[in-house]
Amino acid sequence: MHICHWIQQHLDPQPSTTDAMIYEDMESQSAHSLIPIYRPFDAARRTHWAARGSALDFLAATAGDGGRLLDFGPGDGWPSLLVAERVDEVVGVDSSWRRVCVCRANAERLGIKNARFRWYRAGDPLPFSTGTFDGVMAASSVEQTPDPQRSLAEIHRVLRPGGRLRLGYEALTRYREGRERELTILECGGDVCKLLLYYRDIARERVVQYGVDVEVSRADLIALFGTDSPQYDDLTIEMLERL
Repeated sequence: MHICHWIQQHLDPQPSTTDAMIYEDMESQSAHSLIPIYRPFDAARRTHWAARGSALDFLAATAGDGGRLLDFGPGDGWPSLLVAERVDEVVGVDSSWRRVCVCRANAERLGIKNARFRWYRAGDPLPFSTGTFDGVMAASSVEQTPDPQRSLAEIHRVLRPGGRLRLGYEALTRYREGRERELTILECGGDVCKLLLYYRDIARERVVQYGVDVEVSRADLIALFGTDSPQYDDLTIEMLERL
């Protein structure tokens, strides 16, 4: 029996959004790697220039200098906290309350005064009036919402006439040739982990994702798998029954 079929039949999975399944359990969505939010800029490192350039790309594409920008799904504050010095105001909106708190803490730690972060319920209308923003930045966020078309319609609504959207998204084609099925272990604190299982149907542009909470530490899970980097095919029904 296929792993997903077993989960469906034996664990009674309930529908979820990505914020509830993943981002509420993550201390840092970026593994504390963002430049310069978590690490100081180093001009001698090419990757740091690339990170800076990526954020400025969002600023330039929205023509955001001196304007009011919306960051749709800011995660740990990217790119909102990086472009804040060049805009009048930037507002981040996220359906994960933990991400909102992380962004607020990062802004305070960095001394950024013109960045605000708000929570909204995934799938609901955005909590802003029509035509509020000069530009909208959305980095790998729209495709994770319950209804991407509705999300785009809401983004269009809150943009002023002539406002610009800079959208980046995670294309499923990057997972071809062996990554269609994937297993990730997410530590949730204490001796609790979440097994994240991805089953990607690239041709149909569809992803089935399961989050299975287990009261086992990451170290014990690694010992059970017998490898530091377990793969989707390493997980068996027998392991799930034991867990």
